[in-house]
Amino acid sequence: MKRTTNEQGYALLLVLFLIFFILLASAVFIKGSISNAKQEKKVDMNHLSVVAAEMGVDYYQNKYKNVFFKEKKDVWNHLYEQFTIDKQEIMSKKISEVRKIEEIRAKSNEYEREVAISLKKKLEGLENFILDEGEELNSRIVNSRDSKITFSDLKLLDNQGVRVQSINNNNNLTYYLVIEGEIEGNYKGEESFLNLNLIFYIPDMFVEQGTELPSNINILENPLSFIERPKVNCDKSITNSPCVGTSKTQLESANNSQIYFVGNKNWNGAISHHFNNSEIYVDGNIENIMLKGATGIKIYSKGEFYLKQGEPLSNSIIVTDSNLITDKLNRLESSKLFVKGNLIYTNKLNIFKSTVYVGDDLEVSGNGNTDVKFNNSNVYINDNFKHPKGKTIISGNSRVCVGNDFIYGSKGLEIETGSKLFITKNIITNGTINSYINDKRIEKVTKDELKYLCNSTPNEQNWEYDLDVNY
Repeated sequence: MKRTTNEQGYALLLVLFLIFFILLASAVFIKGSISNAKQEKKVDMNHLSVVAAEMGVDYYQNKYKNVFFKEKKDVWNHLYEQFTIDKQEIMSKKISEVRKIEEIRAKSNEYEREVAISLKKKLEGLENFILDEGEELNSRIVNSRDSKITFSDLKLLDNQGVRVQSINNNNNLTYYLVIEGEIEGNYKGEESFLNLNLIFYIPDMFVEQGTELPSNINILENPLSFIERPKVNCDKSITNSPCVGTSKTQLESANNSQIYFVGNKNWNGAISHHFNNSEIYVDGNIENIMLKGATGIKIYSKGEFYLKQGEPLSNSIIVTDSNLITDKLNRLESSKLFVKGNLIYTNKLNIFKSTVYVGDDLEVSGNGNTDVKFNNSNVYINDNFKHPKGKTIISGNSRVCVGNDFIYGSKGLEIETGSKLFITKNIITNGTINSYINDKRIEKVTKDELKYLCNSTPNEQNWEYDLDVNY
């Protein structure tokens, strides 16, 4: 058999095979590229539809906020005027003080509900997308030659409209308005949905009786300057002149004067008097003093200040360059307390419409199984707050600022809407760091921010709102 050795045409077959392989690989690559391009386009369309829905959230949030904050002042002032008239009628009743407070609290809840209902009416109908004259949408609108990002009207939950709801907090109702619904974003037929939950809180109308919190006063600055020792001793009648005091009885005869006491003073007994803007300066310790119903007093102690009892103590200024120790400060009202050292209490501590500065710790000694109350007040504690057993209550638009750890007891921490707790480190309960920091009424700040925040005025209505968006 004759063997064939002709290899002509082999190169052609090899070239044809390579061409076929390249075409096959190219087809696979082109298919993948087309698939990736489609996927990227799909992702872009999804993203832009989400952007459209977010644009709707911004629009409705601003729409409701603008109307709410525009109308709230007139609604509040009108109903607060009526509440004040009703409050005066209650105060004139021949009933116990406790009962009067209960009735005023109930009446304030009635008017807070009326505020909520009135503002609800102002917000109704805003769920429809209608641009007011001169109003522009957020810059995130994207226009192109053949498409436009759009969003739908706000579809309110179950067609309930704006809802008035309340929280019961120790027999005190906090009212708020809820706007809850769904917004559809659309880009070239691609749809995305976002759920919006917008809440407006109605402030507490209840204000206890008494004068207003002292204004134009820096909580971080000592409100009194220690005087030089006068050259004359005090007479029986002390008026409009500085002098050196010799007995406790001279305190109650002072009228618009400055009385200087030398050394440590142990005033064992009660002082109940209107001090007519007189000032008391002691260059040592003040021991065992009781201020029962005293008003208008200004006391500066260079040493420790042992206040056996202050119930109530109003329109006054107390300063000590050391520690202030008190068995019972049951009501400090419309006053200024400036303590360069520790503020230590054993029984009750009730601060109302006042400013308090503590240079070191505010802490309980002894059993300490009692409530600490800060109501419509500014309180600045440079170091730690230590109340490991009793309950701590922050109410009436108070601001409490703590420069270190805030330690409270198993009875709990109660912060009413409108009040704020600012801390720089930890909140500790029963030795454990607490996640309470997630509460909107508690804010962690720097030391510098702390000084600024507690110098603001707390007794204006605090109108708050929350926005929650679910993707």
